[in-house]
Parts: sequence; C-alpha cells; structure tokens
Amino acid sequence: MKLSWTISQRKSDRPFDPFTEVDHYTLEMQVEGAPDYSPIPAPPPTALEYTIDVTDPGLYRFRLTCFPKQGAASDPALGSAQILDQSA
Repeated sequence: MKLSWTISQRKSDRPFDPFTEVDHYTLEMQVEGAPDYSPIPAPPPTALEYTIDVTDPGLYRFRLTCFPKQGAASDPALGSAQILDQSA
C-alpha cells in the first residue's frame, strides 16, 4: 500500500521545508478493531510517499506527525484505506 502526502504544515499554517527543517516523522497505523494506533517504521524527512506491506483485508487508519528541527510538531495528518476481501 502506498501512502502519499503534501508537505506538513506548522501550527501557524506555514509549510516545513523537508530538506532543511524536518528532523523526523512518526507514522502510526491502527487496524480496524484495535484499541489504538501502533508505531510503524517512518519515512525519511524528505519523503512525500511511503510504501508499506499491508495485504490483509480490513480498514487501516494512519497518523503522520512531522517533527521539525526547531519548534513544535505539526498536528497529525490523518488518513485511511480499506483493503477488500477478494477471496470469494
């Protein structure tokens, strides 16, 4: 599954420069029915897309947070994807 996003925004609505200002991201995934999000390997600071190996049917929710080299983290970007059961 490929996740893609635009450059994260500061809480002041100015975008981060991924080449000079982003320290790291955290990426979390929640599988339908799970009580909370779980961390998964995060993309590099300059990435605008990331591929993860998810093949089981179900609804997946994702939360990506940008941590700059200085200042406060971004608000989490939220997304979801559903993989349908194709076995029938």
